[in-house]
Amino acid sequence: MRRLFQFRFAACIVSACTAWFCAAGHFEAAMAAAPKQESVQVKAAMDLCRHAAMRAADAHGVPREVMLAITLVETRTRRKGESGPWPWTVNVAGKGTWFSSRAAALLHAQHALAGGQSSFDVGCFQLNYRWHGSAFTSIDEMFEPAPSGDYAAKFLKSLYAETGDWMKASGLYHSRTAKHAKRYRALVAKAVARMGGKPMVDPPVLVTAPSVPLRRDAGALIARRTAGSIAAPTSAGAVALVILRRSGGGLFDRKPAGGGG
Repeated sequence: MRRLFQFRFAACIVSACTAWFCAAGHFEAAMAAAPKQESVQVKAAMDLCRHAAMRAADAHGVPREVMLAITLVETRTRRKGESGPWPWTVNVAGKGTWFSSRAAALLHAQHALAGGQSSFDVGCFQLNYRWHGSAFTSIDEMFEPAPSGDYAAKFLKSLYAETGDWMKASGLYHSRTAKHAKRYRALVAKAVARMGGKPMVDPPVLVTAPSVPLRRDAGALIARRTAGSIAAPTSAGAVALVILRRSGGGLFDRKPAGGGG
């Protein structure tokens, strides 16, 4: 009887140790997998902007690399070993913040509006709420990559119709003040070059898929803003000059104000 008890006790000890080691192994495996999972999630968020840029470019006859360059110049960040555009970006009064979630970014924008600040830029293409918000049903919709990309592409296409030059159009996307536009289009050209493409290309063939619906009068709103005076702040929500100066003109090298890797 005593030997049976000793045997069972030893078996329990072995079983407990085995369970502990297995649990420890699973825990270590989970800990090792966590950074990889976070990296996948970050890439997925960045791809929201990339895919929105390409779909909108194809739908409206804008060179893909120009749309991709704009979302990069506007929102590029580094997180978890990934580098790319970030959909949950807000710029209020020249301070850009890269949030970890859409909800946090939306809350920040809503607080700015509640505080009397209507000139702020949001989303993949940093559309300015004061000048472009009326084309959307809400601030929340402005964070949606597809409709904001659709609007940004339409706006950029209207500027191309005005200038006949995609780089000049990208400069006006940022500002109608000559020195700001010149600096911005240089950044866009640099981003295009990094993609291995050429700044000037023929527009791609239009796709047959319908674009994301906006307000019925969104086209008229774009036309009115495009025809505004040179002094009018008709930017599509570009990064403020304060950030340009702070970064020494290198938007590609700046660190997100909201943290990140």
